[in-house]
Amino acid sequence: MIAKNLLQSKLWRTLVLAMLFLLSAMVALVSQPIEANIPLQTFELPLPNAIAAVASVDELAEVPMGLVTQWVEIKSGDNLGVIMERAGLSASLATQISASPNGQHFAKLRAGTHIELKFDENNQLIALNYHFSNLNILTAERTDNGFAVQQIVKPVESQIVSYSGRIDNSLYVDGRKAGMQPQQIMDMADVFAWDIDFGREILPGTAFNAIFEVPFADGEIAGSGKLLAAKITIGKDEHTAFWHKAGGANAYYNQDGNSLRKAFNRNPVDYVRITSGFSKSRYHPVLHEIRAHKGVDYGAPVGTPVHATGDGKISMRGWGNGYGNMITIQHGQTYSTVYGHLSRYGRFQAGANVKQGDVIGYVGMTGLASGPHLHYEFRVKGQHVDPLGVKFTEVISIAAKEKPTFLTQVALMTERMSLSILDTVAAAETTDEVTEVQQLAGAANFE
Repeated sequence: MIAKNLLQSKLWRTLVLAMLFLLSAMVALVSQPIEANIPLQTFELPLPNAIAAVASVDELAEVPMGLVTQWVEIKSGDNLGVIMERAGLSASLATQISASPNGQHFAKLRAGTHIELKFDENNQLIALNYHFSNLNILTAERTDNGFAVQQIVKPVESQIVSYSGRIDNSLYVDGRKAGMQPQQIMDMADVFAWDIDFGREILPGTAFNAIFEVPFADGEIAGSGKLLAAKITIGKDEHTAFWHKAGGANAYYNQDGNSLRKAFNRNPVDYVRITSGFSKSRYHPVLHEIRAHKGVDYGAPVGTPVHATGDGKISMRGWGNGYGNMITIQHGQTYSTVYGHLSRYGRFQAGANVKQGDVIGYVGMTGLASGPHLHYEFRVKGQHVDPLGVKFTEVISIAAKEKPTFLTQVALMTERMSLSILDTVAAAETTDEVTEVQQLAGAANFE
C-alpha cells in the first residue's frame, strides 16, 4: 500500500515537470524574432527638385482667384451712393469713383438699368460696370491710384432679318408672334398709315412681310433697326413699301416709285376702334337727340397720344364747349382738322407750326363725351367731309434718274419677301432646322 502511494506521487511529479518544461520552451520560442521567408529588396527614391518645386508654387500664385459678381438694379431716385449702400459697401466709394476723371458720368443713372459689381477673394470692390444701354458700358476699375473710369462702346454689326405672318388677331399680336419687336411693328404701321386703315380694313388672314436691317452687338439684338421693305396683302389688294436712301431718312415708295407719304394720315391715333363714324343723323349719347355727327370718334384709353394728321398751323387751342379741350389745325387755305375731348394738350401752343405725326394732345372725355375717345373732323374749305372717305394724293414720286437703281432694289426685296418664312419653319422637323431656316432668312445683304 505504501509502495503504491510512492509510485503514484513519482508519476505525478514527472507529469508536472514535463508540463513546466514544455511551457518554458514555448515562451523561449515566442521571444525570438520571426524572419519571413521573403527576399529583401531595396529602392532608391529620387530627392525632390527644389527648383521645380519653387516654380510650381509660383505658377499657383499667378492663377487669379475666382471673382464674385453682384448685379444691382437701379431704381427711380437712386444714385451711386445708394447703390453702394444697397450692396453693403461704404458710400465713400461712390464719392471716390465720382471724383475720378470721367467719374461724373455716374451721376446720371437710369431706372431699370443695372450695375455689375465685382469683388476679389477679400470681398474688396475691384470694378463696376454700368450697363446703361445695349451698346454702351461705363466701367470703373480699381488701380493703385484710385479708380479708372472709361466708356466702352460695343462694336455693332447689321444683319438683314425677314419677318412673315398672317393677321388673325391684330397686327401687333400677330407681328409679335412672327418675332417682330414692338417698335418694328409700329414702324411698319406708320409706313402704311396713309393707305391702310388698320382699324377697319384688315381682314382675318391678311398676310404681311417685312425686312429690317437690325443692329447686333455681341451676338444680341441691339435695336429695332431700319425697315427696308414691307408688304401687306388684304384680299387681292397688295400694299408695298420700299425704303430708298436718296429720298431721305423716312422716304418710302411703292413698287412703282410713288411716295407713300400723303398730305394726311388716315388716323390721328394708333391701334384703336372706331366707336362712331361720320353721319348726318346720329343719336347723341349725352344730349339724347338725333343730330349730325360731323366727324369720326376713336375709342381709346385716356392719355393715348393724338397726332397731327398733316403739316399745318394750330389756329385754335382751348375750350370748345361740347368739344371740350380741342385743337384746330389749318393746313394751307383748303383743309383744316379738328381734335376734340382732349384730356390735355401737347407742347404746341396756338399759332405754332406742326408736322405730320407730331403729338398735339392726349385722348380724354372732356365736354359732351360719354366715355374716353377722340372726336376727329376733316374740313374742306370749311365744309365737313368724312375723314375715312377722303382720297389723299401722293406728295412726290421718286426722281427719274434714281428710278433704275430703285427698281433693282425693289426686285431684290420682292424676291426676298416671296419666301414664306412661317411656312418653311412649320415644315422643319427639328429645332436645328428651324434655326437654320431663320439664319438663311437673314443671310442676304442689302446694298
